[in-house]
Amino acid sequence: MVNKYENCYILKGSLTEEQALKEIEIIKGYFKGAEIYEKENDRNGYQGRKKLAYNIKDEEYGYYYITYFKSTFQKATKIEEKLKANDNVMKFITVKLEG
Repeated sequence: MVNKYENCYILKGSLTEEQALKEIEIIKGYFKGAEIYEKENDRNGYQGRKKLAYNIKDEEYGYYYITYFKSTFQKATKIEEKLKANDNVMKFITVKLEG
């Protein structure tokens, strides 16, 4: 069964913007096989470098990226496993959306 998901991940702020953008291109490959879509009135994609509310792994800043996608639960789980294994990803969350 295909569901809609929202995924947000935060890359280490100590990366240069160029390094972060390269890492984002690698991570986009994790979503291969999932259908990426734009959600009306929401911001998709690269959100930029922002100050964190609290330090994560001694980092004060992070690069945020949001993806809306449709996939099976198994594919969403595989994406999360790859994000967890990536040393440049400090935090991530995947939420199943209604409808």
